[in-house]
Amino acid sequence: MYIIVFTLIYWILLALKKWFKLNLKIKNIKLGIYSIVIILSIIELVFILTGFQSTYLEKRNKFYYHSPYSDYGLTRYHVWESDHLLKTKDFSYERNINSLGLSDIEPKIEKSENEYRIIALGDSFTEGDGCHADSTWLKFLERDLEKLETEKTFTFINAGVCGSDPMFEYVLFKDKLLKYKADLLILMINESDFYDIILLGGMERFREDGSIKTKKAPWFEPIYAISRISRLVFRFLGYNELLIKLPIEGTEFQEVEKSIYNVILDFEKLSKENNFKFIVSINPVLSELKNKKLLMHNLSLKLAENKDIIYVDLLKHFIETVDNNDFESLFWKNDGHNNAKGYEVIGKGMFNELKVCKVESL
Repeated sequence: MYIIVFTLIYWILLALKKWFKLNLKIKNIKLGIYSIVIILSIIELVFILTGFQSTYLEKRNKFYYHSPYSDYGLTRYHVWESDHLLKTKDFSYERNINSLGLSDIEPKIEKSENEYRIIALGDSFTEGDGCHADSTWLKFLERDLEKLETEKTFTFINAGVCGSDPMFEYVLFKDKLLKYKADLLILMINESDFYDIILLGGMERFREDGSIKTKKAPWFEPIYAISRISRLVFRFLGYNELLIKLPIEGTEFQEVEKSIYNVILDFEKLSKENNFKFIVSINPVLSELKNKKLLMHNLSLKLAENKDIIYVDLLKHFIETVDNNDFESLFWKNDGHNNAKGYEVIGKGMFNELKVCKVESL
């Protein structure tokens, strides 16, 4: 990029010298251009090798830039195609998928008389990115529920998928998971879902042919993709690594929250039509815990006020139960996902809510 840019500058200077008969020393200009290109290229290389200004996906995929605006590989059902590793510099955990493309054992369609089925929907924080498959928040909830004195046999289906959001989860549940006749559905959302919907939109993202429509990338994305130095400039101008201008305020912010709230209402409607309990919660990320306020604060208030929806306030649970508010110990330092200790806190919060709201048949 630098070679191309400064070659163009060199040609422009040559043209100006010829047209306006300027007294320019071309040899000095050449030397200056060569020096600038070499220095900038060395800085770029150092930034790349040290990971400075790397996007989240570049850190996980070894320098490979993936456009958040690309529709490559996106389909109506956001699930895994094969077994995979959840791996960063902090951790490495294997996942084996079932026929549904979910990181869990194969679920049975047949349901026994005393069986109580719980399905959890969400993204990487529900799949359990950052922990062993036996340490997801759903697994901690499972172990607590199995301690209860009840004649019921509990069955759990983890339908969390890295990179998913409530729109994908609604389609997946309605089309493929309703047949498993859940007694309880838990929808876990978080801050990343907010940005996913900015990029992909709401239910209008789903085309009739099964493909996904994404929003158009900003014109400067190629520059951002290949130049770490340019990222410093874009960050100074207020853009995050998704190339979204921050802060998001006003109508745009309200529209995203409205889209999430509407799909939650769609889940609630399904629960009434199919006779299962429905719980929704917003899982706070580290920055929200430190600020003691959710990005989607207004949405959380709206959910708490809706008497038809069981809403679990996990932010309050974290603040009240974590000793000395030591929230950093619940997250991986470089990755940002919860570790097993953090997922245990989430599982405890969900368990406490199930006891409070007295979900039937437990």
